[in-house]
Amino acid sequence: MPTGPGIAAAVASGEIDVGFGNLFALAGAVASGARLKLIAPGQLFLAGKLQSIALIVQADSPYSSPKDLNGKRIGVRAPESLVGVGAKAWIDQHGGDSSSVHLVPVPGELQAQALEQGRVDALSASLTDVPVSPKGTRRIIGYPTDAIASRFIGSGWFARTSWIEANRNVARRFAHAIMQASHWANTHQAQSGAILIKHTQLTPEYLREIRDHRVVYSEALDARLIAPLIIVAARYAIIPATFPARELIANLQY
Repeated sequence: MPTGPGIAAAVASGEIDVGFGNLFALAGAVASGARLKLIAPGQLFLAGKLQSIALIVQADSPYSSPKDLNGKRIGVRAPESLVGVGAKAWIDQHGGDSSSVHLVPVPGELQAQALEQGRVDALSASLTDVPVSPKGTRRIIGYPTDAIASRFIGSGWFARTSWIEANRNVARRFAHAIMQASHWANTHQAQSGAILIKHTQLTPEYLREIRDHRVVYSEALDARLIAPLIIVAARYAIIPATFPARELIANLQY
């Protein structure tokens, strides 16, 4: 399933039992009445480092600042996601006007092509989806997630509250396995890099270039690291108002 809102809807309807998605999509679904809870965390973001999402333009593009993107088309996997909302927050934080920007949904495999062909003026995308090398045809003008918070969890694994209640032991074991896998990935980047190379078109050379921008995972569900997403979701009208972040987290302890 390609987008966070679609995954959240599938979990809420019972089509699937457990889903993974960005927390903007989850917060939006919960605010709309879906009874969903997080059972394990996903990606961890730190401002100034661990920036795996970038605002990307062609190397010969005239755009270099947030104000340059006013009125422009930015390609994203999904508007209500880290790439979409993060781009808006970054533009506003640095003196641009995100209300003038057009977020254009583009599937990950077509994003580089859309930029090259001029169908979008910039991309807000993962650096593993759209590689950017120092001497390549694309360049980075900013990192959208820096505008959300200095430290936050951006995604997670979630399920329906009724499924969690009926399968609490399974949910607990699942969460434990995910957090063990997260710890392994965080501490074995050479080995996880080999997995990326096997299943994508990335090269060992490129992985070395982006070693400071590789994905890192949170190893615990901490409401303090989810709260910034809820604040930004309310700011950009994904949800009508903020709510306590702990309300998104399932209690698996009893």
